Amino acid sequence: GVDLEIVENVGPVIAHPVRAAADIAAIRVSDPAADLPFVLETIRLLRRELGTTPLIGFAGAPFTLAAYLVEGRPSRDFIRVSRF
Repeated sequence: GVDLEIVENVGPVIAHPVRAAADIAAIRVSDPAADLPFVLETIRLLRRELGTTPLIGFAGAPFTLAAYLVEGRPSRDFIRVSRF
């Protein structure tokens, strides 16, 4: 539910970063089955093909997601998210 763009040589850039509680309330929580069916189908295919072989993937940790949402882009100092 967040509008972002992957900018070359920058990374993810959030169109409207979180700056207040109202910004958090405005974020739409997605329904993976409805919004990302291709991701769920990929996971199903991988599970079927890999059997019991483990697969490690990346899904941003809570602080990483919070940092991008609050900073609005990659940051070296995390000033905004630290103050938040």
